[in-house]
Formats: sequence, C-alpha cells, structure tokens
Amino acid sequence: MSDTIFHPARTNLVLAGLPRLEWDRLQPHLALVELEHGTILNETGTSYIYFPTTASVSWLYLMEDGDTPEIAVVGREGLVGKSANFGVYAPTTQYLVQTPGLAYRLDAALLDREMENSNTLYRLMMNYAQALFQQMALTIVSSRSQPVEEQLCRRLLLSLDRADCNTIPMTHESLANVLNVRREGISKAAGHLQQEGLITYRRGQITVIDREGLEERAGECYASQYGAL
Repeated sequence: MSDTIFHPARTNLVLAGLPRLEWDRLQPHLALVELEHGTILNETGTSYIYFPTTASVSWLYLMEDGDTPEIAVVGREGLVGKSANFGVYAPTTQYLVQTPGLAYRLDAALLDREMENSNTLYRLMMNYAQALFQQMALTIVSSRSQPVEEQLCRRLLLSLDRADCNTIPMTHESLANVLNVRREGISKAAGHLQQEGLITYRRGQITVIDREGLEERAGECYASQYGAL
C-alpha cells in the first residue's frame, strides 16, 4: 500500500502529497470551511492558512490609488495566508475569494512548526512556491506586453484550470479590476470571444465553449505556465 494518503479528486494538491503519517498528524487541526465570493481572507487579526479545494482566490496588490490588480490566482494547487508568503508580512496584499467553494483552514503557527519537522511538507511548499512565482512573473509580462483580449483569455484559463466545470463566476467589472484594465476593454474583448464562439456570457457568469480556441489566443504567457499547475 502506498505511503501517501488517498484523497478524492476534488481536494488540495499540497495536502494530497503528504505521506499518511504526516497527514494523520495534521488532519485533526484542519477545518473544512465554505468560502463565499468576495470574502477577504487576510483581514486584520486573522492568522489562518487556507488550502482551497473547490474555491479559487485572487491574490491582489493594494495600490495607493485604490486599484487592486491581481498578481496571482490560487486554487487547489496551493494555499494562501501568511505561510504562503513564506514568513513575509505583506500589508499591501489581499486574498479575495473569487470563485466560491471549499477550503481547508489551518492555524498558520501550526503549519510553520510542521514545516520545520517535515521534509516532505517543506518540499511540497517549495515546489508550489516555484510555480507561484512563475505565475506572478508571467502575470507581469502579460500585463505589460499583451493586448486586453489575450490577457482575458489567459485569465479565464487560469480560472478554468482550478474549476470543476467550464463556467466561471466573474463579471466584466471584476475581470477589469483584477487585470487592471478598463471595463470597456473587457466588454469589447468578451464580446469578440463570444462572437467567435469561444465563450458565452450571462448574468455575471462566463461559460467557456472552446478551450482550445482560448489557448490559441492566450499566447505564451499562459502556455509557459500550464505545466506548472
């Protein structure tokens, strides 16, 4: 029998990689919680780590002018919270639940202690950090070099990779906020993608019809990171 604990498919990949003994040690301290759309997970005074399973979370940067561009999106492949910053306190960042769903919640101090005692957990965290930093770097490149339509295709694919269906609960306004572009630009790009038969849009939900078509239009800023998920 494998030493790695079996998890259902709809779970968190960091936790799923833990050996059985380490999972058994951590599991009693994990609380499965429901995350609602729009919830801010790092409010002042909280010290929890969240391991999304079916939810996805936008990692936002809070700018002085009030803009909140997204620097990463996190789903079942990772975690958000203090330890996800690897001990760095970042008051200018915010974790906003974008796609409602489930996540495991854990006290941040407990995770820090467990990382000191578990080579496997440390390795899993480092692997995740590498993928996360790659996503952040490509997000910067995308925002500086890609037209709005390519940025939109990439962002929809990032959500799709972390979802259990092909429907993404995001409005044109929320997409404009995370991409830090004008709402009119998102509406124009989304309208064109809908005319091309790649997506449909209705009541704050975007349904992807042709994933391959989106991938062709998303450019190398998406293709370069797909294998890291």
